[in-house]
Amino acid sequence: MSLAACATLPGGAEKEVGETAEHFMQTLVHSAKGLEKQTIADIAFLDNHTTNSEEGQKRLRRALQMMGQYLRQAFTEAGIDSDKAVFTAKKMDIENKADDEQALVILYAYQPDKSKVVDGTALITRWRKTADGWKLDMNPYLDNFRSSK
Repeated sequence: MSLAACATLPGGAEKEVGETAEHFMQTLVHSAKGLEKQTIADIAFLDNHTTNSEEGQKRLRRALQMMGQYLRQAFTEAGIDSDKAVFTAKKMDIENKADDEQALVILYAYQPDKSKVVDGTALITRWRKTADGWKLDMNPYLDNFRSSK
């Protein structure tokens, strides 16, 4: 796994968040139904409204399903078997250099036996450090999936 960083996080955190991001995206793509095997708490850093409401949970699941569908479609269009696709965290940056509690990770996907990077898979994801390790911050995506009342 290559992880070329734009910013240095203290004590191995840089590698840790990159590996977490890679594993998360591979799970997302390889599961047609999103991440049902993992709990919401395991996959996301959420605001209290989302965490504690049924509406928030529905939005989160929908956002994850859409993200997975988008990625599988990008693979298909590029002629890559999504079951074989691997994500690599290529570079990272910290939004605020003084804040080592969050990191931006840019992920690229490729099929190892073809060494071919999939166009359109440069995903920029935000990760936040919690007591339980790095979690994907889904808040930026959730506004797109708010149900109209």
